Amino acid sequence: MKRAGILLSTTLALCPLATLGCSSSGGGGSTSNTTVALTNNSTTLTYTANLHDLQPTGVPAATAALTLDWGSLSKNALGTELTSLSRTNIDHAIVGHYTQSVSQLESQFLNLQSMADKLYQADIESGTVLDFKTLMDSSNNAFGGIDSTGTWVVALLCTSTCRNPAPWYLTILKPDPSSNGMIVAAEANDYKFSSSLMLHPIKVKQKSDLLADWSGVTQDFLGHAVNPKTDLNAIFLLAVALPASQLEMQLNDDTFASSSILIPGPPPSYLPMNGETSATLVGNFVSGAGNVTQADLDTYLDASAYTPATTTFAIAAQTGTTVGSGQIRMLQSFELEP
Repeated sequence: MKRAGILLSTTLALCPLATLGCSSSGGGGSTSNTTVALTNNSTTLTYTANLHDLQPTGVPAATAALTLDWGSLSKNALGTELTSLSRTNIDHAIVGHYTQSVSQLESQFLNLQSMADKLYQADIESGTVLDFKTLMDSSNNAFGGIDSTGTWVVALLCTSTCRNPAPWYLTILKPDPSSNGMIVAAEANDYKFSSSLMLHPIKVKQKSDLLADWSGVTQDFLGHAVNPKTDLNAIFLLAVALPASQLEMQLNDDTFASSSILIPGPPPSYLPMNGETSATLVGNFVSGAGNVTQADLDTYLDASAYTPATTTFAIAAQTGTTVGSGQIRMLQSFELEP
């Protein structure tokens, strides 16, 4: 199953000032802090999902001979205008059956896949049509059609190129004997989704050999359980030529471009192999030019060259070892001080 490149949290909590690596963004003076500690609240997202106002889609009951065509859909649920090219970014589909009410689905929306008592999935290799006969559950049982019990949902997702995990299209399926089973996606049948991503920067001493510590990450952006020793397979140092407010917006809206990354080549990374949950940059992280050295940090982490007004730094913890194709579970942003 494909999963979103970046997954987002649904809760916001304050970071105690006494916590290692946590500090206020305000105030004057410099800091001696050289630890970037990732916690469950390092990056958060608030969101709303509206399933109440969509018009359910009628399909014949107890048949898998259904299709869903989104080739003429003008806008996705996030409000983004679609083109013939961007519509092909949809690469995964799910059909789920739920015993929960629509209100409950809205309140736990980003957990739809884990909440379903029946879940069928299919990858969309090309085109803009889902053939429901390709849907399978985790035991390789084929989708057999819907019935009148509970709530049935079909959702279309962009997982390979998108960072926001919210489906681009989602509608509720209802039995309708007059339907021929050929669904054409329309905005009137789609749910509505809005979100706001928030980074919570800490301050660190410039040009220092930072200690990245991800031992405190026990759940990811969605609130799913994380074992920091086994689930976090790659740790990245990111430097982006955007202030935090713009980076937040671009990550939330799926408009972030890798051209904004400052450090040439792949971001410096560390791949823990033996259950490590912390590592210093020097001696552990590797960039495109080789092992990160103190001389590199004198360039990368220069407070006079990279201010919060122009640059956002972050340590990212990911499941999967390849940057860009793994699942980032948590980000802790930081600002440089002399």
